[in-house]
Amino acid sequence: MMLAWQRLEGLILLAALMALATTVSPARVRDRRLYVNTCWSGLPSFQTTEKFDQYLAVSTGHGFNALSIDIPWTIQKPDGSYDFSRSDERIDQIVRAGLPAFVRLKTMFAWGERTPWAKDEHLACLAGGEIYYRDERKAAVPSISHPAVRREMVKFYRAVAQHYAQRYPDRLPIVAYSAAWSLTAESEYMHDADIDYSPAAQKDFRQWLRRRGETLATLSQRWGKPLNSWQQVTLEAAHRTDFYRFGEYTLRRSFHELKQALRAGDSRAAFGVQFGCIWDNPNRRVSHATDVSQDADWIFIADAPLYPHRFSTDFLRGLCRGRYGSNEMDGPGAHGASNEVYLQQGTQMWEHGADAVFLCNWLLNPLEDPKYTFLSRLGELAKQPPTAPQPKRAIYLSSWDIYNGEGVGVYREAYDEIADRGKGPVDVINDAVILEGPAYLARYSEGIVLPHNRHLSPEVRAVIEKITVPVTVLNPQIAGTRDDYGRETDPLRVPRTGG
Repeated sequence: MMLAWQRLEGLILLAALMALATTVSPARVRDRRLYVNTCWSGLPSFQTTEKFDQYLAVSTGHGFNALSIDIPWTIQKPDGSYDFSRSDERIDQIVRAGLPAFVRLKTMFAWGERTPWAKDEHLACLAGGEIYYRDERKAAVPSISHPAVRREMVKFYRAVAQHYAQRYPDRLPIVAYSAAWSLTAESEYMHDADIDYSPAAQKDFRQWLRRRGETLATLSQRWGKPLNSWQQVTLEAAHRTDFYRFGEYTLRRSFHELKQALRAGDSRAAFGVQFGCIWDNPNRRVSHATDVSQDADWIFIADAPLYPHRFSTDFLRGLCRGRYGSNEMDGPGAHGASNEVYLQQGTQMWEHGADAVFLCNWLLNPLEDPKYTFLSRLGELAKQPPTAPQPKRAIYLSSWDIYNGEGVGVYREAYDEIADRGKGPVDVINDAVILEGPAYLARYSEGIVLPHNRHLSPEVRAVIEKITVPVTVLNPQIAGTRDDYGRETDPLRVPRTGG
């Protein structure tokens, strides 16, 4: 009897996978709007088959057409292998519900949990070398500069991809795997803590500088302080520009290694990166998001509910350049958000070209609360064809203005004016997009606007001077008056100025 039931269950799962064939193919993602609910592995709804089925039923009742779960690397056993039994069961349930899955691979040390191999030396540190702990439960972040951490991440990613390649050999129900090692389950440096100054990061930093051909003399001159030995070359002593460049390098390196690990396990695997925001806080080290995430197939961001979502989604779209982009809505009442705010956030994200809208940090009770009418209203909007704006205008936001504390207020004001309060499509682009060169930027035939742009690297300045489309400099007395290291330079001069 049991064998017959197992065969029937297998046939049901196979039928569900066949039905999913057209919904999870990367080539077909943009044929539909993805509306994705998230169930964390630590939530009560994740713990039993019955509760998870209930969570799925409530989600699909609101119109969600995909579900996101996480797999923490703390499923590693003492012998180094991994226990996938719980995630296997949940992904099978998602498939039986007729939904594709997103899987976030969590490699942080949350709430005191540790993998068998982890030691204090593997953790990110504050300035001065003290281990960064978020709370009394000693939630910590792995140092992505430590070789052992990077090896274990690669091992975990390869094992996950290989496991699900074998489990679903014909049709993979997982749209993308995404990286998550911060304590907010994102793949960036902590937004609310200045890290990483661990011994591993200090050594990694010095090696990075030497590979770039730096000497004590060149660093002394640029940092404005005498350096007599390499032991004096520390992240604390560094010019903040080199500090941020190094942080971006470590992210870019990790993303490349993790993408390669996934593909080694399953050539079909898509890779995503998770950013809390791409413009609000230099601590994240993602102000050059396009550059650091060049190996990503998906870029996920998680703006706060009260952020300007038209601006943010247009920025995301301007950076994706052919990759998939998604924004996320936080838990009930986050930052004082109301039902109307959530509805506006989701609507604006889809109208401005997001490929997916995620809901995150919602327990079953609020999902079932009838006062949150936006959930089903967005479910109805998810049935509409996706939008694909093709802007002919762009606003260039200097990445080094963010890193140097200029903020984005003046950029947002210019955006509102140029985009007519969101009525017209405008890409927001950064340094990495400018460095694609004049041929790429020619798509903005109606012009590129520079609202502020005090800090310009020499490389960016050289490209701007060669752009063939109209360029409008709104503050010519400010634009280009500092380079990426904050040194005074002559104001930017462009031969063609748009009206």
